[in-house]
Amino acid sequence: MSMFYGASNLIFENAKALRNNPTHAELIMWGYLKTSPLEVKVGN
Repeated sequence: MSMFYGASNLIFENAKALRNNPTHAELIMWGYLKTSPLEVKVGN
């Protein structure tokens, strides 16, 4: 794996763990975004 701007292997391992284990809130958010992507408004 190539490092990005000198980041350590630990950074990549932590990111992988976070991607593979979403929180309850993230599961709800992604579930909503997958079912209604055109109704989501970001910002003002």
